[in-house]
Amino acid sequence: MAEDEVEADIRRDTVWQRPTWRLGPQGNRLSQGFRVTDGFGYFNESPEAESTAAAAHRSPEAEALLVLDLSAPVTQAAVKARYKELVKKHHPDANGGTKASEEKFKEISQAYRIVMASLMT
Repeated sequence: MAEDEVEADIRRDTVWQRPTWRLGPQGNRLSQGFRVTDGFGYFNESPEAESTAAAAHRSPEAEALLVLDLSAPVTQAAVKARYKELVKKHHPDANGGTKASEEKFKEISQAYRIVMASLMT
């Protein structure tokens, strides 16, 4: 056997003579649409790949800011303005009393209380 044939035979032996494929965009048809994600957020692959573990470590204030779609630092005036805007949009009376709008309204109200309490201290 030539040197390259020996090398190829050794490589095939490392996987017990079974075929293998590359993962990722350079792989073959089997890897198309297959994506390995980082469930713990160590590699921060993309914003939408945020793990539930990372979300669990957020403070209540950070969660409330996400609900209000605000980013720190915020002022009381900015929080009040955003709260009024969201309340007008999600109030059950404005949406025919739907359950989804009622739940969203409750979530917004709770977030507003949390953020305002943190700004007062």
